Formats: sequence, structure tokens, C-alpha cells
Amino acid sequence: MYELYVEKCKTDYVDAYKPVSSALYRQIFTEDFNLGFYKPKKDHSAECEKYDLMSATEKEQCRTPIEQHQARNKETQTDKATDKQRAKDDSVSVNQL
Repeated sequence: MYELYVEKCKTDYVDAYKPVSSALYRQIFTEDFNLGFYKPKKDHSAECEKYDLMSATEKEQCRTPIEQHQARNKETQTDKATDKQRAKDDSVSVNQL
């Protein structure tokens, strides 16, 4: 994000503004604006985000589609775990040859 700020200063403000240091940029965002720089632990689908923002009555109307979505998500996670375990087992058996 800092790189975008520097690029914006160079293209839009030419010599009017010199970009501040990366440390100062972070300090301003974290202290003055109370924003954080971190990578989210989990990604949420657009469908889940939309559901989280709905009112209680809207959530009730959309319960079946979101439950199906969550079931597909769980199935995908299970398939991924199975594939990872299978790959690990296959690599162990190949190394034993």
C-alpha cells in the first residue's frame, strides 16, 4: 500500500509533495487512523460477507442457500485434507523405494 502512496505522490503531485518514509506512513495509519496492517487469517467468500451484513429477517430468508454454501465449503475442506494426507502417504511410500 505504501508503494501506491509513493506512486500517487510522483504522478499527481510531481514536486509539490515528497513521499514520507515507510515508517512514518505506517505510524500515521496505525496511530492517527487506528488502521492495522495484517494479513487476514481466513478468506471469506463474497456470499458469506453479504450474509454477515444482512438483517435478521434477510438472513432467515437466505438460510437455505447459505447452509448449502457452507456444506459445500466443509466438503471442500474435507476433500483437501484427504488429498493432503494422500500426497503425504504417497511421498513416504516413494521415499521408501
